[in-house]
Amino acid sequence: MPALVMAVAQPVWSRVDEAAHFDVIAQYASGVYPHDSVTTIRPETLDVMQRTGVYGFIVDNAYAKPDVPAEFSTMPAALSPAAQVLWIRRHGWQFSYEAFQPPLYYVAALPAWLIGRTIGGPIGAVYAVRVFDALLAALLAPMAMLIALRIWPTRHAAGWAAAALTALMPGVALNLTSVTNDVLVSVLGGACILVAISGSWTRGRVVTAGLLLGAALLTKTTAVALAPALAYALLDVRRSGGVRQLLAGFALAAGCIGPWLVSNVMVYGELISTREQLVMAAFPPRTSDPGFWGVSTLHSYVTFWTGDPFLSVPGAVALALVAALLSGLALAGLWRARRSSEVVRAALRITALAAAGAAVVAVSSPILAAFDAPGRLAYVGLAGVTALVAIGLWFELHSPRLVRAAVGLFGVLSMAGMALLIAPQPAAQL
Repeated sequence: MPALVMAVAQPVWSRVDEAAHFDVIAQYASGVYPHDSVTTIRPETLDVMQRTGVYGFIVDNAYAKPDVPAEFSTMPAALSPAAQVLWIRRHGWQFSYEAFQPPLYYVAALPAWLIGRTIGGPIGAVYAVRVFDALLAALLAPMAMLIALRIWPTRHAAGWAAAALTALMPGVALNLTSVTNDVLVSVLGGACILVAISGSWTRGRVVTAGLLLGAALLTKTTAVALAPALAYALLDVRRSGGVRQLLAGFALAAGCIGPWLVSNVMVYGELISTREQLVMAAFPPRTSDPGFWGVSTLHSYVTFWTGDPFLSVPGAVALALVAALLSGLALAGLWRARRSSEVVRAALRITALAAAGAAVVAVSSPILAAFDAPGRLAYVGLAGVTALVAIGLWFELHSPRLVRAAVGLFGVLSMAGMALLIAPQPAAQL
């Protein structure tokens, strides 16, 4: 329910690249395979921008006022790095700059886009895809519950706590209900974790795991975070795993993503379009400054729990502090859980490895350019993370009343913040 409400109520556009993701769907609908530094936005995207007055995007928690010329511009040659960054911040909205992303989400969302456009024009297409995304996001809470129950089968209440945490997170309700490929990779990532911790490695389960990993990679490359956890699971001989199962699963995943990699070589001249992304980067060059990496890592953690852009949800500071408390308690509880006979330890290790991989991918994302790492890049492991937090809280707090109070406090702050975010603002007094 929070996801569906936010899909309809949050402003258009979301400042987390919603316009660019929408435009890739529009390009596909027009039969265009876009090139992110070359292809300019479709008329449908421009129409929504003109209606809403929102052209640009949030960069490092600041908004650079866009230049809106009568005709689309081309990037001047021989700009200094600083001038190029400023030019992209003012003019980058003109380009289909998310075109470098893998295609699966945009293809999956295309029917909703077409239906919405038929009913309500470009704005209708935005809301139709948002509702599609909200329905996908609604799958994450039951996935988190199932993962928690696979790890700790005798404690059903931990599963409910995992579901509640997932459903109440502002990042889920806010960031995964705009037009974004983050929602599909989150769902596929959760499904991949669930398969990885379930049962023996039959042929069907190996095929399912490989296809899920391949589909996740074909949605967003952050899904590489799951590869170590899935490899560990496939090699588990106690579940009839081994090298053959590992090779089969990863061969299927490679088969899914292979055609897209070939298309990248044909269009961009490289498997992953890093040079193209740097050309369109609205950020300074990468840095090894420890201060930057410390701030970026904190930014990633806070936005994971409270949503992106940074501190955009009212009360986000209090919510982040509560999330830090819950995380600390959960880590202590998981340390106890690893020795419990009630816990399926292999499932616990696989889920923890997936969560750690997601965290590493998110935190290391500024390796190409110096931007504050967004926590939503770790949502590929979201269902696993919330399952682990719920289990850790139960082991550390022991009391059902305390667990309910902890999750309830997080939920109250989250719901209040989201309600204030979408509440109508009073008119300014003259």
